[in-house]
Amino acid sequence: MGSGPAPLAIAIALLSNLRVTALDSSREMHALAMQNVQARGLPLRVIPVIADVHAIPVGDGAFDLVVSLGSYHFWQDLPTAFTEILRVMKPGGTAYIGGGAEHHRLRQKSLPSGRSGGSWTIRITRHAPGSGSSCPGRSRHR
Repeated sequence: MGSGPAPLAIAIALLSNLRVTALDSSREMHALAMQNVQARGLPLRVIPVIADVHAIPVGDGAFDLVVSLGSYHFWQDLPTAFTEILRVMKPGGTAYIGGGAEHHRLRQKSLPSGRSGGSWTIRITRHAPGSGSSCPGRSRHR
């Protein structure tokens, strides 16, 4: 989510056997992602998609893993975004949503008052129905 020119998506593909969807709402970032994916020879493994985190254009339970680093501050409606992320995760899937310390200045300019600017990661696991667990794991790193 919020893949930009897809460096993280490309790295995940190169370090795994995963097929990666690189979602970003910007047409400019999509064009750069397409160029970067082609340059790395990964057009069948990394699929750039223009879409918004508030309305992800895939079916329920489509992804085993969702990763976003430093894009949450662009999300207009956090509850809707997290609801969508949970919807597209398979039962047993995991999401890692990170604040991204490298985006400190941008984050300070763009955060609504009251949001912390520290580096952090939230880990969310979607449990299978009836498993008895519904609490996402959270961790904060400084």
